[in-house]
Amino acid sequence: MVYTLLFWIVDFSLLVFILMGLSQKPSILIVFAAQVLLTVILLVPATPGASGVAELGAASIFLIFVSSSVLGITVLAWRALTYHMNMLLGGIMSLKILRDTDLIKKLTENSEPIGDPKKLTGDSAELKKDA
Repeated sequence: MVYTLLFWIVDFSLLVFILMGLSQKPSILIVFAAQVLLTVILLVPATPGASGVAELGAASIFLIFVSSSVLGITVLAWRALTYHMNMLLGGIMSLKILRDTDLIKKLTENSEPIGDPKKLTGDSAELKKDA
């Protein structure tokens, strides 16, 4: 429970830091509330990763407290840090785990080739013996 709460606080704080980096003065409570609302909205779309919906929803909701001159970069930076960074790091870690456990090697060693001619037609020695 503590780690989950810490995760959400860090995740929602990213937008605060992005806005501060863009010389905005965000209200932490409004920024957190907007992201909670957006997180609930993003549970509905059927598109992978809520792509498109997340960016349009973020732009619509963030427009309440972000000036229009920095809205685009705010949404791009927010989405890059909260979604794309997780995908990138998750992919890298998954590949590392697969490599470390030699899972791919084990799977390819234990499987038989598909379409092995001997299995499909029988051994040539057996065919000559029967003839």
